Amino acid sequence: SPNPSPSPNPSPSPNPIPIPNQEGGMTADQAFATGYTPTEMEQAGYTPGQVEGVLIDQKAAGMTAEQAIEAGFTPAQMEAAGYTPEQVGATLAGQKEDGMTAEQAGEAGYSASQMREAGYDEDEVGATLASRKEGGMTAEEASAAGYTPAQMEAAGYTTGQIEGILIDAK
Repeated sequence: SPNPSPSPNPSPSPNPIPIPNQEGGMTADQAFATGYTPTEMEQAGYTPGQVEGVLIDQKAAGMTAEQAIEAGFTPAQMEAAGYTPEQVGATLAGQKEDGMTAEQAGEAGYSASQMREAGYDEDEVGATLASRKEGGMTAEEASAAGYTPAQMEAAGYTTGQIEGILIDAK
């Protein structure tokens, strides 16, 4: 059905800060090279795929995992760009040595698998799941992030939710 009130502006979404990716605007690579952070780029309307594309290019040009974290890329963006869980976990190991707690690592976007890789013990990793569950993490997302069924149960997921993941995976 046709839109009853077509927008006079054909642009799908206006950008809130002046780094538009439209005619005459900057590409995502140009925005990053100019000094915009990945978060600022997404706020300006660049898609997650465009931001990940910047990181893929940067990785190909030699950007290390540590440099990617320092530049503001998230652990999820890093994995999507091809950094290994070991490389991402190694960036967290340094932050753990500097005092980052498992809870802070979870809030920063590190997965359970990456936290284990960085040297957090199972109790520390499992303890982060309760707050992530409160924040809306589904059982499927918890499993994909590397939490064990026992950790999921301890965080309050039901047996049905946990078994559902296995059934869906079958």
